[in-house]
Amino acid sequence: MSLTSELDDPHSPISRYLRERFPHVRELQRRYREPVADAAPLQPAADGTVAYATLGAAFDWRLRYLLTPAPSLSLAALGGLILGGHLQGLGAELFRVLGGANGPSGLDDRQLARACYALALYTEAYRAGPQPGSRLASLPREADLGDLLDLATAAEVDDLLALTEAARHALLPVLSARGPALHIGRVFAGSGHVGGADADMIVGGLLVEWKVNLGDRRRDGRRRCALSLDTIHQLLGYLLLDYDDAFQIDALGVYAARYAYLVTWPLAQLLDELAGAPVDLACARADFRGVAEVTAARY
Repeated sequence: MSLTSELDDPHSPISRYLRERFPHVRELQRRYREPVADAAPLQPAADGTVAYATLGAAFDWRLRYLLTPAPSLSLAALGGLILGGHLQGLGAELFRVLGGANGPSGLDDRQLARACYALALYTEAYRAGPQPGSRLASLPREADLGDLLDLATAAEVDDLLALTEAARHALLPVLSARGPALHIGRVFAGSGHVGGADADMIVGGLLVEWKVNLGDRRRDGRRRCALSLDTIHQLLGYLLLDYDDAFQIDALGVYAARYAYLVTWPLAQLLDELAGAPVDLACARADFRGVAEVTAARY
């Protein structure tokens, strides 16, 4: 169970609460789409060699290294513990190259992209358990660190580099302007009630989720950037799970990485629009806590 799995279930108490409490989403979705209606997504050249889910997780790691020189590697390390054996040993080698608390040294951009892809594979092992189809499973016992880093294809590395460069221009200046208070992958007071919920990033009170998907497919086959109901509910869920206002969130945002497109919304204005009436955040959090505690009691 997790917040995302609860949102995937339209009959869960959490899904029902968010739909009923904040039903007015269509105008927000329309305004979100409009500025990039004709934009095409950044897309790998060799599409057949790309594992998009792993690429998304790799981009998450690469963004962490853009935001701070030495992000915590605990998620990937936990994946190594689950995998055990020679894969755990290769993970430990990878962590040493990345420098631990001191950050990576001597790695160029391509090497760091490959390292982030490897971190993504270990993170997937933590989140979903060992997967027979994972590229990690293809590594023989005698594999070395070079073999691990070579698991990312050239197309995937090129894609990560393009996404990273776009984020430098479209995302980082806005985050820098919010100030130094940075939280990456942090959990909330209520995360345990939903089996787990951690936000991509909170900086200076702005909570941002990044999405690396290609977007909805139009009738003519082209892709378009869209704001899904699940994404809206994910943002609201994180906000409401911060029962004690520990992160002092005052704005929510979404960064569509393949469109280099960042949208942020002032919190009070957004909540009032989605609810169709003024919202008292403390009361909404108390209500949501009651729903989340009932949800937790079912398991």
